[in-house]
Amino acid sequence: MEIGIAYGKEIKRININKKNVIEIISPDLAKPVRNVRNLIKLAIKNSIGTPPLEQIVKPEHKIVFIVDDITRPTPTKQILQPLLEFLENIGVPDRNIFIIFALGVHKKMNDFEMEHTLGEEIFNRFRCINHDAFDATQLVDLGKTKFGTPVYINKKVVEADIRILTGIIKPHNLAGYSGGAKSILPGVCGEKTILYNHSFKTQSHPYSRQGIIDKNPLRKDIEETIKKLGVTYIVNLVLDYKQNVYKGVAGDYIEAHRKGAKYCNELAQKKISKQADICICGTPSPFDINVYQMANSFVAPYLCPHPIIKKGGIIICAGEALAGISDGDIYESIVNASSLEEIYKQIQKQDCKIKERAGVQFFCDLLMNFTCYMVSDVRNKEKLNNMGFKYYFNLQEAVDRAMDIKGINAQVTILPYAPCVIPDFVG
Repeated sequence: MEIGIAYGKEIKRININKKNVIEIISPDLAKPVRNVRNLIKLAIKNSIGTPPLEQIVKPEHKIVFIVDDITRPTPTKQILQPLLEFLENIGVPDRNIFIIFALGVHKKMNDFEMEHTLGEEIFNRFRCINHDAFDATQLVDLGKTKFGTPVYINKKVVEADIRILTGIIKPHNLAGYSGGAKSILPGVCGEKTILYNHSFKTQSHPYSRQGIIDKNPLRKDIEETIKKLGVTYIVNLVLDYKQNVYKGVAGDYIEAHRKGAKYCNELAQKKISKQADICICGTPSPFDINVYQMANSFVAPYLCPHPIIKKGGIIICAGEALAGISDGDIYESIVNASSLEEIYKQIQKQDCKIKERAGVQFFCDLLMNFTCYMVSDVRNKEKLNNMGFKYYFNLQEAVDRAMDIKGINAQVTILPYAPCVIPDFVG
């Protein structure tokens, strides 16, 4: 049988014997919302867990919008337009409005990328800045959460009267789902805050995985952080895997987010009754911008509520990763270590200096427990092989090799859009 797998903006096709396929796990397509502007207006009018936005905002208020960077497919312009129109109608002057890109520790966006994300009119009309997690002069110390995380947050975010967090709600490999309070942490927090929140212990917790919220320590710490701020309001969308808008929620950063997560589940949650020997994972753009961002594809078969792949299985992941491995030091940290086991011990220390410690942990866990094939741009070949992946340029070749190793009766599960689905083994 022939199966299509997402590869950036393309679809790569493979042929595999039908008798070997357990299931093709794809999220559902939504009936697209025709008018996103009206969806946003209706969401803020029917705020979940808070009064309507019109009862919260006053003309004299200083407003900070916190928006996603280019690693997310968020239709930021479509979200902001009705919100900015609303603020204008109640008399909030442009000078009281700031837009901050929630970069966490991602690389800064240039003016072209900002304008592309916001649209020319919004970019030229309002003050727009990149958050910088490494500049202490931009951060305010707000003490610690009850989990012990030191809270350093962007000064402009702290000083605002109202924070409006925009984004999308999709499966997330650590926090359960994206969206909600994640715009604050890691979005606009300092490096120390992010590293502590993404600690080895927290990341290793059995409930720090996609599709789990209520018992998730990382999510709880994120939401504890926001308690140190004033009024914080979210406007989040749920998209399907083709980036059609499905639903929108607005209001309280917990209650509205939980409603959005339920909408996400309607598209993304899939039950499977048998564990696989091989999982084939496709990665659509922009989730394949670099290898680190592709972690959501790699871990989809096992950082789900219950793993759908056997330990020691083969994970084949496809994605262009035109920006290379990551923005930080993941590659150098792994290849300069004497072994994965050695660096795994190193990252368990609280004083670990690795900038992208969480990413290193992802890849160590992955490579120590599974055989991993990577189908990617040829420029990544040497680095991926050095890290411990088995690089392939041709997806069919990777699949054929995996079948040779696992045998003619190998059981295979395919996730054509892996970052957009929450599989769950229920056998």
